Amino acid sequence: MDAPAPRRIYRLFDFVPHAVSAIAVATGVLVIIGWIFDLSPFKSALPGLVAMKANTAVGFILSGVALWGFETGIPGRPLRTIAQACAGLVLLLGIGTLVEYLSGIDLGIDQLLIEEVTHLPGDIPGRMALNTVLSFIGLGTALLLLSTGQGGRVVPIHALAMAPLILGGSSVIGYGYDIEDFLRERLNYTPMSIHAATIFVLLAVGILNARADYPLRRFAAGNTPAGVMVRRLLPAAIAFTLATGWLIQQGYRAGYFGETFLLALFTATSIAGLAALILAIAGKLYDTAMLRERAEQALRENEEQLNTIISILPTGLWVLDAEGKVTFANPAAQRIWADVRYVELGRLGEYKGWRTDNGNPIGAHEWAGARAVEKGETCIEEEVEIESFDGAHKIILDSAVPLRRPDGSIRGAITINQDITERKRIADELRRSAKEIEDLYDHAPCGYHSLDENGTFTRINHTELAWLGLNRDEVIGKLKFSDLLTSSSLQTFQENFPRFKQNGYVHDLEFELKRKDGSLLPVLLSATAIYDASGRYVMSRSTLFDLTDRKKLERELEHQARTDMLTGLNNRRHFFELAEQELTRSRRHGKPFSLLMLDLDNFKSVNDTYGHHIGDMALQKLSEVATRTLREIDILGRLGGEEFAGLLPETTGTQALEVAERLRQAVERAIVTLEDGSPLHVTVSIGLASLQTGDADVDTVLKRADAALYQAKHSGRNRVCREATAPS
Repeated sequence: MDAPAPRRIYRLFDFVPHAVSAIAVATGVLVIIGWIFDLSPFKSALPGLVAMKANTAVGFILSGVALWGFETGIPGRPLRTIAQACAGLVLLLGIGTLVEYLSGIDLGIDQLLIEEVTHLPGDIPGRMALNTVLSFIGLGTALLLLSTGQGGRVVPIHALAMAPLILGGSSVIGYGYDIEDFLRERLNYTPMSIHAATIFVLLAVGILNARADYPLRRFAAGNTPAGVMVRRLLPAAIAFTLATGWLIQQGYRAGYFGETFLLALFTATSIAGLAALILAIAGKLYDTAMLRERAEQALRENEEQLNTIISILPTGLWVLDAEGKVTFANPAAQRIWADVRYVELGRLGEYKGWRTDNGNPIGAHEWAGARAVEKGETCIEEEVEIESFDGAHKIILDSAVPLRRPDGSIRGAITINQDITERKRIADELRRSAKEIEDLYDHAPCGYHSLDENGTFTRINHTELAWLGLNRDEVIGKLKFSDLLTSSSLQTFQENFPRFKQNGYVHDLEFELKRKDGSLLPVLLSATAIYDASGRYVMSRSTLFDLTDRKKLERELEHQARTDMLTGLNNRRHFFELAEQELTRSRRHGKPFSLLMLDLDNFKSVNDTYGHHIGDMALQKLSEVATRTLREIDILGRLGGEEFAGLLPETTGTQALEVAERLRQAVERAIVTLEDGSPLHVTVSIGLASLQTGDADVDTVLKRADAALYQAKHSGRNRVCREATAPS
């Protein structure tokens, strides 16, 4: 059986100092090994980053041993003495290096263990960074106070621990904000290595967590509002401040802010300030919670206060003596019954009631209080309809428990009446509302479904089932939403799902779902993610709209945008789009390419003589004959008025001439039937041009075909003319 949450949290906080100590010692040992055997991965966390100095590694080993010795050792025993000595050495290491920085004197401690050669700006061989020095001084002093004291000294220890926390934290943040190289190159400054900065932060946290009575541990591990607030708000405050600092740094890069180093330091200081603020507030909440608990205990022990509570209870409370006589009733009982009659057991029948499950009346000896007195029964929330003494009907929950003497004999009973009339009314309304909502959910004009964390359907409405042609048993707990998606829609789903889990919603994503009969259903989906209390994604709810009609309309609009409404051929814009594509293909593959320009002869005369509707019929007849005569791969288009164009892929000029002549003859044979039934013959003139090496675009070829058409028109009409310089 799992331990209560506070106990698990206490164990976790007990583990932190030992874990931090082990990490510090292990890191220091690895760095020393790296320097001895010249293993760069051991000296530097990542290639290109600052390496940890050997003296720094020694300082971490001593600090880890000191913290471990304090946690494990007993005052006066050798392990505690070793911890004190290690803490003192850490302090001496920091002070000695600081003296070197301040005086410029080399005390010989920088390369005492390892000789180092460096050419980096601001780097003194073997000497740790200045912020590392200050961190060790704060760390060593705090460890020394911690290991020599029996408690107390909370403020100085916490203040000293802030030095490695702030300096190390600012260095970690500095690496995140890319300012360490700037400090080295511009300020001749030796930066702290990233793993050294991390160890300083961990050791500082270990010190702040070293005693059970320290604020961090006392508040964060407590099962109180203060503990909850620290565990939840402190990480959030840190994350928020880091994010804010990063954003400010981005602003600096854009030229909006000042020096990046100040921003990084500001961010680290902000973290410490926010943390201190949260801990201070947590302390107030903790003290308030303790005071409230003591007050509640005093209330329970105080009989007068207990009677006050009973008098203001919203539930009716009755006390019956050993004979079953009503001896006490609180104000709520009098409100429920509109009166209280202090009668004997045999007269409890004056209280009228009926069981709601079967409607049977309740006799004097059948009330819960009577049965508790006479039979020792404990009755819990029996639902009863009563008629109060003012004639009003109400629903109550009737409960009773016998009161016993030390020898086990019954000395009375306590009865509780809870008026649930309004609650029943609300529950009935809620049930009706739930039914209405369920009906709306199932029969809404849009689809609804819910998916579990694995994407499996847990709920789906009738509308969506009808769209898919599936029944509920085939879907719930069996199908995943991805099972219904086409390959392209599945790719869209996989691309958007991580963003959906992160943001908590997606809007207006288009998918194609596979129906049971194999047909496709286009839908527009919006979804909301549901998370548990820990922030873990657990399910989603989605709304879907059928896009079938919209897609059909889009196709129709697209068709209208590309098609000449009178003839059904490609309109001018679409014809040129297709022609340019064919031109590109012909050039790529070295294929021939020919183009026809067609113009109905004497079209104006047809319109003037027979009317525009006959002219429209003549244009339709031309498009019909041309479509029937040319190949499927040929492209026809109406350019405007009576002008048409035909594009003949993979067709030489000679072949195109034959095609054009065949088309001219077919048009000549065609008949347009007039309103009186008489036939009307029309003819067409055709100009032909083929693709040449120097042609820049389709329009160039079209102009030559148009010139040939002009020649055909002025040579007597109803004929085909080829461009003058046409290639064979």
